[in-house]
Amino acid sequence: DEDQSKFEDFVAEQGIRWPQDWDPDGKLLSSFSSDAIPSYVLLGPDGRLRFLQKGYTPDTYLRLRHVISGALNTTEASLKP
Repeated sequence: DEDQSKFEDFVAEQGIRWPQDWDPDGKLLSSFSSDAIPSYVLLGPDGRLRFLQKGYTPDTYLRLRHVISGALNTTEASLKP
């Protein structure tokens, strides 16, 4: 979308609670070698790329949940004595 306010309205209307980035020039997206919209990028707390998907598929959210769940379990396990 070329209008940031429309983008922000869409995010709010959809109830999207994870961080979104307005990238009208595609500079951020191209740093991940992607030009697809939507693209899903998940970075770990160390800044390393944990997940990249170009475009949407019916299993997108399932795949994201799997990667996030694994990352949370790894983090929780590393905090245990």
